[in-house]
Amino acid sequence: MARGASVGVMLVILLTSMTGCTAVTDGITGNSRSEEISVPTWELGDYWLYTFSTPDYSDDTTKLVVATTDIEEDGTAYMLAISSIGEARRHAVLNHNPFLGRITHDQLSPFENGEAKDVLDFPLKKNKAWSFSLFENDWNAVVSSVDSSIASIRATSSDGSSIDYIFDGNIAFFSSFIWTDSEGVVQLRMKNADNGVGHTGDVYFVRGGDLYSNNWYNNGPDAEIVDSFFVSDHPKDGECLFQLNYLSLDPTNRIWMSDEKQYMPPVELRDPMRGVVCGTILESKTPAFKKGDIVSGIGTWSDYQIGSPESVGLLSEVDNVSVMDAFATLALVGPSAYFCLLDIGAPKAGGTIVVSTAAGAVGSIAGQIAKIKGCRVVGLTGSDEKCRWIKEELGFDEAINYK
Repeated sequence: MARGASVGVMLVILLTSMTGCTAVTDGITGNSRSEEISVPTWELGDYWLYTFSTPDYSDDTTKLVVATTDIEEDGTAYMLAISSIGEARRHAVLNHNPFLGRITHDQLSPFENGEAKDVLDFPLKKNKAWSFSLFENDWNAVVSSVDSSIASIRATSSDGSSIDYIFDGNIAFFSSFIWTDSEGVVQLRMKNADNGVGHTGDVYFVRGGDLYSNNWYNNGPDAEIVDSFFVSDHPKDGECLFQLNYLSLDPTNRIWMSDEKQYMPPVELRDPMRGVVCGTILESKTPAFKKGDIVSGIGTWSDYQIGSPESVGLLSEVDNVSVMDAFATLALVGPSAYFCLLDIGAPKAGGTIVVSTAAGAVGSIAGQIAKIKGCRVVGLTGSDEKCRWIKEELGFDEAINYK
């Protein structure tokens, strides 16, 4: 891939077109023995239609499709993808689908943080028990019943959370999967609505952050990939979800990392860095923004984040001005240099202007404006390299290295 996100990583795979597949089975079936269910074999094009619900996001219907059967994990895992590119993008951002990507052949185990998680332990028999980790928790699972190729399973954790799920051998996957936290809140509900074989057409899998670059190739990851199952940061009413395009690194970041008295609370240790950010709205639950809008404001250094009209505002479109220029030069530093110099400094042609921190964001612009106004400009900066830059590139008349 040509570019990747700087903070997180996203991999978008446009999987091979499945039109005209010949390797699809006549049906999706498990073991028909009522007392025991063996691991089924999935074939290319098998699919399941599910409805996903979370506390902040409900009734999201998605078709999961078996995209590959013998490529992942040296041929020991399937690739489960989504039939819609729009849904694939959104699931990557919201990340609330627990069964996407690699699924092992032997136990239909998904991956979390690079490790297969044995949510199932075939063959499934009544009273069979095993343990696994998931959702940053340790679980003890027990098969409570097996009847007509349908196994009911309950997993519990020490904090009182539970997962109740039903594996249906007749469809070779879950008919339901419900995770309830220790407070009794259902954090995830996954319900099967339909299933079948022989899906045709392109399918898509999005794992991390290459949406912005739109470079989609089936050539593997361009950085370390970390699988994750679920996050709860979906936009609520009055909020929006946006993907960062740019972030600003400013001198104030150094102040924010200190405990000295300042105009804003310092950034706590291990908290994400605060900063001025610019991004594209991916989902909005506020009338102030719509999908595709460009916004900017105070946020954090991350790939995606939740915002509101109180924290970010629309970045207005101006003819012949790029988003980067509107966010950077024309947002804070440009007007600071322009109005301070012209309204307060009131330079006159032929006069001399001395600019401190001349290689900085504001100083570099102020010096250029002074030159346009016919002034002789002297810049103060902290290195010989910066002195050369402001003279040779920006046109300052003189430069002084004060160090």
